[in-house]
Amino acid sequence: MREALRRYLLGTYTCNMEMALESVASEQHTMNPQARGRRLGNSIASIKSACAEKKPIFAPMIMLNGFQSMTPDSALASGYFRGPGTAIQSFGNVSVTFVRRDSKWLVFDVFRSPSLTSPTNPFRVPQREENLSQAGADGWIPLFNGTSLDAFTGIGDGGLPASWQIDGDTLHLVFGMGQLSIRTKETFRSFELAFEWKAPPKGNSGVKYRIFALFSLTSGPTDAIAFEYQLADDRGDRGAIANPDERSGALYNQIAPSAKVVKPVGEFNESRIVVRGRRIEHWLNGTKVVDYEAETESLDGPIVFQNHLTEFWFRNVRIKRID
Repeated sequence: MREALRRYLLGTYTCNMEMALESVASEQHTMNPQARGRRLGNSIASIKSACAEKKPIFAPMIMLNGFQSMTPDSALASGYFRGPGTAIQSFGNVSVTFVRRDSKWLVFDVFRSPSLTSPTNPFRVPQREENLSQAGADGWIPLFNGTSLDAFTGIGDGGLPASWQIDGDTLHLVFGMGQLSIRTKETFRSFELAFEWKAPPKGNSGVKYRIFALFSLTSGPTDAIAFEYQLADDRGDRGAIANPDERSGALYNQIAPSAKVVKPVGEFNESRIVVRGRRIEHWLNGTKVVDYEAETESLDGPIVFQNHLTEFWFRNVRIKRID
């Protein structure tokens, strides 16, 4: 089903009508990007017209994170969308109805519900930040090299949380000081991120990118709704034990790693995330474990290091922009 949605959005975004038509249940499938709670996008006829006139097409990032109902011939999935712009209304919930025709899942409806403008709304869309860091001769920008946390800040108010500390050559997430994640001050679109990490027994964390929204609760956690490179003690974390797509290297809750190459608890692992337009790769200890083509191009956003209420260690964190 996710493949049907990916091909539909990719087909409309690139004006590949053959791909789009193969992925929807009917050419009368209509979507309205303006109306709250209405369909998202355009009818096939209007897409054809826009492509012929070379007009821009509404192309949101979409991430599905669960199914609300499923029968042998239909399914209703839910998730999030983020469109161009930084207003809170460019982010919100999305629901997708799929139908099965001739043993093939097709997109029937895509509905969106934009987030409301409200002083109490904990969500905000990332703002594109001016990028001032100078890359070295090899193109890499150090984010953490054991001496400074200047590249990071907190997601909510108050700056960098005290739970993230320099410990020798590591960035040490200390357990028991709240559930506050951190993000890079700068924003990125296409990039290669390299880092090393170590989990404690039953440990769980993640590195998030392609950010849909950041959130900060008054008396609760700070985090992000985003694509996530999963980090875990695969033999001790309950989610990793039960679900392959919650194991180290996974695109969390979407794609399980293709190989089991995580090192034993207590040893450092080497990871890389490569985002090149729509193409996404996850690498773990020298092996490519996820290779995925997203529906649309990436939008600017920070990199988030997650606090999942367990101790964790990172080191040698660096990033390279990809043109």
